[in-house]
Amino acid sequence: MSFSGKHTPVILVVVVAAVAFVTAGLSRLRLDPDVLSTLPPDLPEVGALRTLRDAFAGGGDLVVSVESLDAETAKAAVTSLAGRFREAAHLCRTVQEGDSMENSETAGALLAWVLQNGNPLKLEAVRRRLEGTDGPQKHLERVLEELASSPDPGVVQRWQYDPLGLLGGVDLGQMMAFQEAGLGASSADGTFRMLFLTPKEKLSGYRKAEGWLKEVDQVVAAWRSSDAKFSDVVVRMTGEPAFMAEIGGGIERDLSGTLGLGTALIAALYWFMHRRWKPLFWILLLMGVSILFSLSLAGWTVGKLTVMSLGFASIVLGIVVDYGVLILQEARTHPELDAQGVRRLAMPGILAGAATNSAVFFALLFISLPGLAELGLLVGMNVVTGALVMLTFMPYVAVRHRVLDGDHERTRGGMVTHRYAIVGTVLMAAGVATVLLWRGLPPFEGGAAVLRPTHSKAAENWDLVQQRLGKADVATVPVVLTFEDAAGAQSKAAEVGALLAKLRLEGVIEGIALPSTFLPHEGYQKSNEPGIGWFVKHRRVLEDAVLKEGFTEETLLLFRGVMSAWEEWLGEIAANPKMRPAATPAAGADDLLRRFVGREETTGVGRDGSKLVALGFVQMKGQPGNPDPVKLAELDAKLSSQAGVRLAAWESLGQALSERVQQDITREMLPIIAILLVMLSLAYRNWRDLLLSVLILALGVAALMATMALVGKSWNLASLAALPLLLGTGIDYGIHTILAMKRDGNDVRRVRHSTGRAVFFCGATTVIGFMSLVVADNRGVASLGTACAAGTVWILLLVLWLLPHWRCWIFGRTVQK
Repeated sequence: MSFSGKHTPVILVVVVAAVAFVTAGLSRLRLDPDVLSTLPPDLPEVGALRTLRDAFAGGGDLVVSVESLDAETAKAAVTSLAGRFREAAHLCRTVQEGDSMENSETAGALLAWVLQNGNPLKLEAVRRRLEGTDGPQKHLERVLEELASSPDPGVVQRWQYDPLGLLGGVDLGQMMAFQEAGLGASSADGTFRMLFLTPKEKLSGYRKAEGWLKEVDQVVAAWRSSDAKFSDVVVRMTGEPAFMAEIGGGIERDLSGTLGLGTALIAALYWFMHRRWKPLFWILLLMGVSILFSLSLAGWTVGKLTVMSLGFASIVLGIVVDYGVLILQEARTHPELDAQGVRRLAMPGILAGAATNSAVFFALLFISLPGLAELGLLVGMNVVTGALVMLTFMPYVAVRHRVLDGDHERTRGGMVTHRYAIVGTVLMAAGVATVLLWRGLPPFEGGAAVLRPTHSKAAENWDLVQQRLGKADVATVPVVLTFEDAAGAQSKAAEVGALLAKLRLEGVIEGIALPSTFLPHEGYQKSNEPGIGWFVKHRRVLEDAVLKEGFTEETLLLFRGVMSAWEEWLGEIAANPKMRPAATPAAGADDLLRRFVGREETTGVGRDGSKLVALGFVQMKGQPGNPDPVKLAELDAKLSSQAGVRLAAWESLGQALSERVQQDITREMLPIIAILLVMLSLAYRNWRDLLLSVLILALGVAALMATMALVGKSWNLASLAALPLLLGTGIDYGIHTILAMKRDGNDVRRVRHSTGRAVFFCGATTVIGFMSLVVADNRGVASLGTACAAGTVWILLLVLWLLPHWRCWIFGRTVQK
């Protein structure tokens, strides 16, 4: 490869432009740890999970669990640790202990909110019992009598903390059910407690999440070492920051690990087969250039790599190196050709293979899973890029090092026996048919577990939280309710509650907890305003009456919390009468209430471009974090007819995704097959070669299914995409082999020793590329890599062993060597 001096400026401009393009593209590339971004955004279940994470306070919190052998130590530990994090004001915006309802100020503010948005008749009934000169005294006398005679510890506890009976104005059953399902953050025995940390600033990327978590770990380590009694306390972490750091770091490790492993194995394979360093160096260099362009194109097009699309680099690695080896093999087999001649000889097969490959991968753009669609786009673009890079530079390298290596040996043709091919064909067809008839097709495994990391500490800790806080035989499933406006929120929640109550009677669910009492109601607020004003006005009189009857100051903490919140609320109304804060949480209960009543940003909807959303729970048969799939599907079907009601469960998402992906694959296969037939027709220009290629692919896919059925493997959300991927990558080998057979007169021996060696290396590198995905941290990517690698092995075996003989049987030997 030589250039005259006049070409130097042009070369420099091209090199500088290429470097600038690649650098800018790489700078735009980011790693996206958000699993939801890889899923269909139009699925209600995906929307519900996104709302659960983004619309409520706490969706971005770090969940810290504290566990000890006894309840007192656990309670002291979580209080002490919370104090440490409150001192670290640069780390946390809010620090909330799980048992926040034990805080009288928070409990009082929450009760104030519930009462001011509750039925005015109930609050009026409470007021009538207390008004008048003797009203408080008579009420408190009855309370003292009940305290002395009631055998119910719940009644006794209630009066001890609410002697004035404010809780009589709310639906206690609903509040207790909701607290049990959603507000409780300690185990029944008290040895397991929760702490919620809100980062000081929004963690915009996984690197920031990793750095923030390291600082959190340092605070925990300093706290543990400062007090010996906490040395045996177990502290675990989960929640959005932990998942973000874990998944993002996993993507980075998988990307570098799979690329590094794939490159090393490909280099070792080349050295084993050819024992040539210089061609290997140039192949790896050009492959590196191709990968850099691939990553740059990823930055310019999609701008991100997700847990699903990260596998594109390994797939491209295995395909692009094939083109370089094919060019090198043609140069060695035809030493009389110059670089232009080698390029012309290799170009038809490489371009046909690249076009077919890229067309199949581009077809994945029409699949519903954005992660797989991005994977198809990136692989399709970069297969074309890699083919162009190799066709541009590799012929010069191949010709030069063909001479330097002295590898001028021509392979000799000759007759071969077809006896073993006949036996192999019969055994292959009979074996595949027998296994499929005996074991059937591999089943499809639904569920979203495949989207989780293979080894996830955050996921394990989350499962542990659900087990410790839940009941052994009950699963709690979140339900997201969306309201067009606040005015009809309570009535809509009542309708949903009636439906769920019916399902409870039918045995579909075991329990209900809806945040109806926490929802705003502007009409009720207006009606309750006079009664609230009365309570605030007579606050001192009521407190004095309680103390006069012998109650302690502690019994007034809840009442005083309610009064403080109401005074603040009335002050806001007085300051701005036209702006009644109908949807604003009561002061002191903001963080707690926003965990269950929030706002979902929706452009053009509502007063402020958002919708009111609420979080409820249903309890059903199963285990914590693992509801009964049959009951869950029945519940999902019943709720699907209700507008604005969605289950926010990964289990129900898995079922919906399973149906969507199966529909997509079924719909995608026909266009992909049509594209393949067109491409193969253009490459072969005769129907018999086209039939041979189709037969190879069909038998290879059938062999893969038989293998999976035999070893008990099933398809899942990710591995099902192996079918179109196999059609794209596997077709290359048939194209190169058939074109070589056609060119060399069906000389099986010559083709095997020339093109066959290159095809074997190509197939082996593709298998290496797919197998490197098996070590990926994401279960879906690993299962996809396993299925593709196994299928490629079968197709490669068929192409190298049986295809040349099949073509001989059909066409005969046309040239004798």
